[in-house]
Formats: sequence, C-alpha cells, structure tokens
Amino acid sequence: SYAGLFQTSPTQDSHLDAALKEMFARHQRFGIPEICRYNADGVAVQVLSATGVPDPASLHLPRPYLEWARDPDHAGKVFLSKTYVASSAPWQGHRVMRFLTPLYHSGSPNQFAGVLEFIIDPFFICGKVTADVRSGQTGYAWIIDQNLIMLAHYEKEFVGHDAMQIRVARNPQIVFRGLRELHGNLLAGREGVTE
Repeated sequence: SYAGLFQTSPTQDSHLDAALKEMFARHQRFGIPEICRYNADGVAVQVLSATGVPDPASLHLPRPYLEWARDPDHAGKVFLSKTYVASSAPWQGHRVMRFLTPLYHSGSPNQFAGVLEFIIDPFFICGKVTADVRSGQTGYAWIIDQNLIMLAHYEKEFVGHDAMQIRVARNPQIVFRGLRELHGNLLAGREGVTE
C-alpha cells in the first residue's frame, strides 16, 4: 500500500525525491498526472507533473487535508477525496481526486514530516474499471460521482456530463423509470437496478 511505502520519510530528502521520480515515471500512465510532496507546514517541496513542474513554493495543501494528515491517528493511512473541479493551475477546470498519506521522519513515528499527494484522473481510472464489465446480454457498467457526473459509461459522449441531463438530451421521449431513485441508492452506498 502507498501508506505503508511512505509512512516514514528518510532523513535525506534526496532518497525520497529519487523514489518519487521513479514512481511517477511508472504511474503517470495509470491515471496519476501529478505527485506532490508537502512539508509539515503544507508547502510543496517536490512536484512531479505531466503538465510541467510549477514552482513548488506556490502550491499549498488546503488546510482541511493538512489537518487530517497531522492527526496521529492517521499515520499509515490513506485519504481519497471526492471528485472536484480544480480551481487552480495546473489542473484548473479538470475534475480530479486527491489521494493523500501522511509522512513521518525515520526513527520518530510521532514526528510529522509532511504529506504525499497523488492527483488522480477519475475518468481514466473509472474507464479502466468498467471497460470489460457486462451485465447479462445488454447491460453495462457506469460510474457516477457524488455530483451525478458520469465518470465512465460505454457511450463515451456521456462521460463528464450530468447523468440525467445527458440521457434526457439524447432522447427526451424516453422515461427513465427509477433512475433518480437508483442514483440516490448508489450515492447512499446501496445497490440497485433499474429498467
């Protein structure tokens, strides 16, 4: 697990820098367009990005995430955010997710050293997860986020749009019986099917 790999950081940042560079080279093709390491104050000290490397000092981890990471009960744990539309560069306007784990100094499990953040492309991940899933003869898998945005659908033009609006726009004559209820059940963590 990522939390286990990075729950402690070496006293020499150069070792962690090199490990993250190697990891980014392997993982960016799997829907991880950025890795950022923040210090204990939440200021970026290393950024590896598919869009070019911004000035690390210009990036700050939002306070709620930093507070989560500072909590000693979260040592060795990971945090996966809900999807959100990034409001600042380099992902401004893109729907992404944060994957975080706290960092601690070697030999001192109680000394918080910072946060490791992976920016995740949810469209890429969800597309891979549903690519070969079939339900019966004609069924298919799709994924929506907490805002009912299609993250994956076999009809590619649906991806990135509101789940109900895109269906109605496609064919206003179709009545989607039970679909709103199904969305509610799914977002509440329950299963369901519809016609």
